[in-house]
Amino acid sequence: MEIHNHSKIGPLRRIIGFLFLAAAVAAVLGAVASSRAVSRPSSPEQAAALRKIAPWVTEHTADGKQAEFMVVLAD
Repeated sequence: MEIHNHSKIGPLRRIIGFLFLAAAVAAVLGAVASSRAVSRPSSPEQAAALRKIAPWVTEHTADGKQAEFMVVLAD
């Protein structure tokens, strides 16, 4: 049985692994930054609208979670 030593595969795997790791870290950092940007109101109108939403709803629907709630509309 003949064993082939592919010495070029080792460094190539390390480079590809490092690139995947860097991409994963960038994706996580982007997601965190995006979620923080969404949670901060950018205008007085948006801040006023967010004050109308019950804290329970925002807590239970954070990070894309789903929750059932009732919406009451005023005249």
